[in-house]
This record gives sequence, structure tokens and C-alpha cells, in this order.
Amino acid sequence: MTDTAFPEWTSGNVIDAETDWNTTLKAIIDEIKDSLGRISGSGLYPIKSAKYNIFKIDSIYYAVSGLSGNIGTIDSSDEADKVIQPAWDEGGIIVIWDGQFVVGDSLIPRSDVITIGMGWGSGAGDGTEIKLPNNANYPLLDLEENVNHFKLVDLCLHGNGDNGATGYLVDFETYLMNQFYCYNTRFMNGGSDNLRLGSGEVQVFYGCISNYSKRYGVHKSGGGRVGWVEGYIGNNTSHGVVLASTKYNSFRHVEIASNAGYGVYGNVDSHNTIFDCGIFWNDYHGILLDRSVDDKILWNDFVENSVNAAENSGCMVNGTDATNSERIKFIGNRGWDNKSDGREEQRQSYLLQVGEYTEDFTIMFNDPTGNLQAVGMLIAGSGHKTKWNELYITENNGSSIGTGSVQTIAHGLVSTPNKAVITPTASGATVSGLYVDDTNIYMTVTSGKTFNWEAEV
Repeated sequence: MTDTAFPEWTSGNVIDAETDWNTTLKAIIDEIKDSLGRISGSGLYPIKSAKYNIFKIDSIYYAVSGLSGNIGTIDSSDEADKVIQPAWDEGGIIVIWDGQFVVGDSLIPRSDVITIGMGWGSGAGDGTEIKLPNNANYPLLDLEENVNHFKLVDLCLHGNGDNGATGYLVDFETYLMNQFYCYNTRFMNGGSDNLRLGSGEVQVFYGCISNYSKRYGVHKSGGGRVGWVEGYIGNNTSHGVVLASTKYNSFRHVEIASNAGYGVYGNVDSHNTIFDCGIFWNDYHGILLDRSVDDKILWNDFVENSVNAAENSGCMVNGTDATNSERIKFIGNRGWDNKSDGREEQRQSYLLQVGEYTEDFTIMFNDPTGNLQAVGMLIAGSGHKTKWNELYITENNGSSIGTGSVQTIAHGLVSTPNKAVITPTASGATVSGLYVDDTNIYMTVTSGKTFNWEAEV
């Protein structure tokens, strides 16, 4: 195809491609909405401030220089990686237009690249979709060096796992991917994990989706931090999220659902993760943490985490005899009432289960009303602060009148109190024979004399 100049430009928003790339990101998205002047024969609106516009006509892919306006700056090809990769190698802002872009080899991210698509939809090629071919045994995105500042905006990465592809969709394990930012990007159908993130520092996903992988939706290990804000992680063949020996990650306002394994599996000393204002439903367990320290699970909803009708829990935390889980904060979480459709086998057993090798948890303001077990939470371990939870009563008090013989008062606590106090409130009253069990307080108080009682687990 011969070089063809752009039609006359009428957009007044032309941004120099060498300006600060964070500022340029917003400007170029605005220009996408406002630009006029189409590429001849393609029906596309080119972005003049982009380093390259990449598009597809019939089965051929093209790259157009946004600055020079010439087609053919990068040779067209029948494999999308042949135009995307050279554009990434040069760096800058790359716009990829609507269509399905099937690669013939892994794409290698480079530093200081922003790739902007046209969104994504439910069907093949709705918006911008970059896809592995059938039976591919390599990742869609792979690293061959450390990379800093790489952004994906408004596109879909498709691993084609349903058609024999076996590789990771995104594999950042061997080298470091630092400052990896994704906005409204979908990662789907990886032949193994959708996102294998390794030890890169500051990896942020805003409004993204990771689903239908053949293993994990998100797999984070080693150093660095992941922040996932809003979006969805679900329908994965194993766990939704796996955190392995990693610290300072956060998942805020995220729906994690319908994974065949755990919604989140924090294993092998994963510490300091925040799960905030999310919803976990229809997983094997919503969250399972093993040997975790200083995690915060705040104001989430846990619903029907009972895959295959097993009575599993919204959140389960365990340790080992060698390594306890410590200082977990479980505050303000709810287990929804799931009885309305009559499928009691779909209800999670407990909102929270805490194992033996745990200590110093803070468990407050939780509402486990919708769970199968009457008290809603099952808590072992030591040194936990458990107060002001619905159903799970850890302290109680009242008053009564002595009978002169052994009398019984139901304390209403979840287990045998560690402390029980009887305080006479009438002159001449005496108390004897005080003891407790998992249901009652027993004592003898002088007949007709009033007293107060209090008990605490």
C-alpha cells in the first residue's frame, strides 16, 4: 500500500509527543473523543499526537505515524506483533484502533510506553483486542529486560486458552516490571495465569478485569506492590488471586467471584495486604490466608462462598505450629442472608474462621447473620480482641435476685467465659460456689438479695 497523507486536520488539540507522558495521557484521551479527519479508506479517526496509530483493514495490520501522517512508517504485516512491537521499541504513545489483533509471537513491553485502545466488549474484536493464536505456547506479554513506566488503557488482552494456548497471558516473572499502570483493561482466557506479576514495584490496575484463565486470575509473588481498584477478578479455573511471599498489596472496591478455587489465597508469608469494601462471592473460600501478618480485611461482603455445595467460609485464616498468623484486622464485614431462594447448601458456613495458630487479631463490628452456623464465626488462637459483632457475643451482663440455693444464669456468650463477676447490690448478701461453663454461670446468693453479674470471653 502506498503512503497516503492525512486529510486536513481540524482538531485544535495537537499535543507534542515529547511532553510529559503523564500529562499527555489525559490530553490524548480527550483528543480521541474530539478528533476529526479520518484515515482514507479506513473510517478511523487518527490521533495526531500519538507516536503511532495502529489499525487493521481486512486481514492486514498497519502502523501510521501520528506526527508525519504517513502510512507505512512501520511495514504492514499479517501478524500484529510485527507492527505493535516496533512501535513499542520506539516508545511514546501508541493508539490501537478497533479490531482483533492476533500476534505471531510474544510482545515485549518497553519503558515509557502508553498503549491506548478503543475499549472492549463482549464479542471478538469489540473495541481493541490483542490475542494469542490457537495453540500458542508462549505469553502474550513477556519481558526480556527490566521495564519502567508502561501503561495499558482501554483494551483487551486475550490468551486464547479455550483454543489450545498454554502460556501465561502476561508473564513478568523473570525481569522487573515497575510502574505498570492499567486502566479499564481486560485480561482474559490465559492458558495458565492471566497475570504473573513477579517482583515489579508499583503495579496499579484501575477498573480492570481478569477472568476465564486456566489457572489464576492474578499471581503476585516476591517484592513490589500491587494495587487493584474497582473491577472484577472471577471465573478462573483455580484461584482468583494468589499472593506468595509478598507485602503491601491492596484490593479496594473489587468484586472477586465465581472462581473454582479460593477468591484470594494468601500463602507463604504474605503480609500487609488491604482488602477494602469489596465483594467476595461464590468462591471456595472468599479469602484464605496462611501465615499472614498485619493484613486488613475491612468492610467487605462475603456471599455464598460454597463452591460445589461445600460449607466453606467467607474468610479463613490459618497458621502453622512454626509460624503463626498475627495481627489481622477483620472489621465491619458482612455475610449476607442467602436463605431467600431456599438453597441452604449454597450458604457459607461461617463469615470468619480463625485457626489454632493465630494470635492478636482485631475482630470488630462484623455481621455474620446470613451464615449457616448460628454464631457466624469460629475463632481459635489466642489474644484476639473480639467486640461488638452481631451474633458472636463475647461479653454480657445483667442482674438477678438470689434464691439461697444454686441458681443458673445463661450468659449468652459464644464460649466459656474467661471472666465472670458477681457483685451483690444489697446489704448482707453473700456469694459462693461460682463457676461457669460454655452456656451458664452457676452461683449461690443469699435468698432475696439482689446482685449484678457480668461475663466476658
